[in-house]
Amino acid sequence: MGGVCGVAVESDAVRISYFRDGQRVEDSIDAEGASWHLNGKLVDCGPFDDVVLTGRDVDAVESLLASLDTGETSTIRMVGEGAALLAYARSVDVLAGARALLVLDLGRYGTSAFTLDVAAGQVTRSARRAALSGEVLDDVVERLVMSKGILPPAQGIDAEREYRAFFRELKELISSSAGVRAPGNGPMLLTREEFEEAVTSTLLQTLAWAAPDEPDAVLLIGGQARIPLVKALVEQEWTVPLVLPDSPNSVIVEGAALEAQPSSPHLDLDDVLEEQEQYLGGEPLQDQYEDMVLTVDADEDLEPPTTPLRVVAPAPDAVAPAPARPAAAPAPGRSPSRRRISWSVRDAAGLVGVGAVVLLVWAVVFLRGDTPPPPGIGVEPVGGTPSDISVAEGVPPAEVPAIPAPALPPPPADPEGISGEVNSEDITPETDGTELDDEQFAEVGFGSGTGLDVGN
Repeated sequence: MGGVCGVAVESDAVRISYFRDGQRVEDSIDAEGASWHLNGKLVDCGPFDDVVLTGRDVDAVESLLASLDTGETSTIRMVGEGAALLAYARSVDVLAGARALLVLDLGRYGTSAFTLDVAAGQVTRSARRAALSGEVLDDVVERLVMSKGILPPAQGIDAEREYRAFFRELKELISSSAGVRAPGNGPMLLTREEFEEAVTSTLLQTLAWAAPDEPDAVLLIGGQARIPLVKALVEQEWTVPLVLPDSPNSVIVEGAALEAQPSSPHLDLDDVLEEQEQYLGGEPLQDQYEDMVLTVDADEDLEPPTTPLRVVAPAPDAVAPAPARPAAAPAPGRSPSRRRISWSVRDAAGLVGVGAVVLLVWAVVFLRGDTPPPPGIGVEPVGGTPSDISVAEGVPPAEVPAIPAPALPPPPADPEGISGEVNSEDITPETDGTELDDEQFAEVGFGSGTGLDVGN
C-alpha cells in the first residue's frame, strides 16, 4: 500500500509534499517543463495511492493533471486552494475551531485573502490583488538603493537580471538584520527603518482590504510572510491568535497532502451495535446468550455444610525418646585418619605480612647497630649536663662551632653640602639614553582585522 501526495502548482515552481514513515517530505521542480518531469518525480517518490493537485491557476492545474500517467496511482484528483487551506487549518489546534479565519497569502505576484469557517469546513470569502507582492517590494528596495548613488546603473539585460536578484536578496536580508552594508565595511545600502517607512502604508491598505470584518484568527503564508513588519502590523491591527508557520511557502502543498489522507469514518453507537449483530448472524445478543444466564434464588441457603474436625491429643507415654545411635568404632588394624588443615588466601597473606615485619625489624637493627641514638626531646646540646639527656645517658654533648659576628662596613661620608637630607627635586631616574616617543603606539580604528582604517 502506497502513501498520499500533494502537489501545488505555482507560477514559478511545482511543489510536492508527501508523508513517509510519519514524516512530511517536501520537494519541488521548475514550473517550466513540469508536464514532462512530474510523472518521473512521482514514480521516484512513490508509489502513491492518492495524488491531489491544487493551485490558483485552474487551467494550469488541469493541464498538468491531464499529463499525468495513472498507471501506478489509484487516484489523481484536483482540489481548490480553499480545500487545501481548510485541511491545513484543521491540523493546527489553535485554528481548528475558528469560524472566521483570515488567511493572507503574500506571494511573489500578488496577495490572496481567504476567510475560512474551519469548524463548518467552508470558504466564506476569497479575493486577490496585486498592489502588494514580492515584485512590488523588490521595486521599493531598488528605488531606495539606487537613489543613494552607490551603485552604477545596470547596462544590458544580463546586468538588469543580476541587479534584480541582488535587490531580492537585499529584501530577504533586511528581514533578519537592521541594515545591509556594502562589502569591506562599505557604505550602508539599506536599513530596515528605511524599508519599513516605504511600505507601511501599502501594508495597512492591504490589511483593511483583506478583512472587512474582524477575524478570530490569522494565518500568514507565502514568501513575504517572513517580513517582520507584516507580523507587527497584524498584531497591531487585531488582538487575535496569529500563526506564522516555519515554512510559509509550503502551507498549501502540505494542505493538499493532508486532503489526500483518508479520513476515518464517523460511527455512532447504534451503527456499531447494528454491525455487530449482523456479524453474529442477525440475532440479538440477548437471544443468543439467554440460556447461558445463571438464575440464583435469594431465599436458598448458599452456605455449604461444614463438619467440625476432631483433635485427639496423644498419651503422655505414647512418644518415646529415640535411642542415640552409637558411634562407629574404627576397624581393627587401621589408624584413625588425621584431620587436614586447609589454608585460605587470607591466612597466607597474614603469615606473609608477619614475616615481612620481622624481616624489616631485623634489617633496621643490623644496619643501625653502631649509630648512637639521637638526644631526647628537650635536651640542650650546649651547656647541658649528662643528667639532662633522657635517651643516651653519658653521651657527651655535641660541640657547636662559634659563628663570628659580621663586620659592619664604616658609614660613608656625607656628601659635601648635604646635611642628612635629600632633596627630591635633585633626583632624576637613571635612563639608558632612549627617549619615549608617541610614534611607538599604533592607533587602530574601526575595522581592525580587515586591513582597513588602521592608522599609526
